[in-house]
Amino acid sequence: MQDSILLSIIIVSWNVKQYLEQCLASIQPFAQTHACEVIVVDNCSSDGSVAWLEQNASHCTLIKSDKNIGFGPANNLGIRIAKGRYLFLLNPDTIVVGDAIESMLAFLESNPGTGCAGAKLLNPDRSLQVSSYPFPTVFREFWRLFHLDQFRVISQYPKKTWDSQQPVSVDVLQGAAIMIPRDVLDQAGVFDERFFMYTEEVDLCYRIKKIGFQNFWLPNAEVIHFGGQSTRQAALSMFLELYASKVRFIRKYHQEIGATIYKLVIFGASAGRVFASLFSSTPGAKVVRSNYWALMCSVVRM
Repeated sequence: MQDSILLSIIIVSWNVKQYLEQCLASIQPFAQTHACEVIVVDNCSSDGSVAWLEQNASHCTLIKSDKNIGFGPANNLGIRIAKGRYLFLLNPDTIVVGDAIESMLAFLESNPGTGCAGAKLLNPDRSLQVSSYPFPTVFREFWRLFHLDQFRVISQYPKKTWDSQQPVSVDVLQGAAIMIPRDVLDQAGVFDERFFMYTEEVDLCYRIKKIGFQNFWLPNAEVIHFGGQSTRQAALSMFLELYASKVRFIRKYHQEIGATIYKLVIFGASAGRVFASLFSSTPGAKVVRSNYWALMCSVVRM
């Protein structure tokens, strides 16, 4: 029966076998002592991930996609077969620290008004990795792209947020390690599959709050996140997809006029970066110029 499984851990993986191995090892202590299932969705990896899983992770339910369908759609494959009362969506390039899973479950079970709980993400050196943000708007994106937070923090949460030792109510939780009650997801809906990569968790968090739940960042649940291990394999295309997904989000909730204004903001900020890079001798100037020129060329088609 579905109620017999407390937690479904869903991991979407693409060509990150070495990270996936340590991720699975980090959740094994929890999985061995709780009513838990682990579902791994492989997005058509070519690095031997599937063979390794079949040989070494028989305790996992493996879903093999015949192509890379993206992060949100692949998570949906796992969500549709998951039997747990809670769903833990976990990136493969993570290591769960200590009793983080227990802490997240305890918080959700004692706070029924919570829609989504996010772990405190750490860099590999254990420094803080900012992992929650206000919902993006055209104005906030303008503020961020033109680096105006140095005058007044608007596009992100103030630094004092991250000094909190108590759960913090936030808008968006980074999708690397988030836990959601099944009944909340049933009400809000699964990931919007129009988002191939990026912003899919923004959209989900938005819908969760829209139906009356709160999202919380939990500082006592720590997860090390190496970050970008899949996306760096196609860096330019993923950079362009990041902004395409943001345009898609703005269009979805702020109509075409909002998307058009946002595209003008992206174009203007990109032009400024291209121009500035012409006078820079730093090693990364050429890459910056190339990336933002590509963004200027593609933004009109978004």
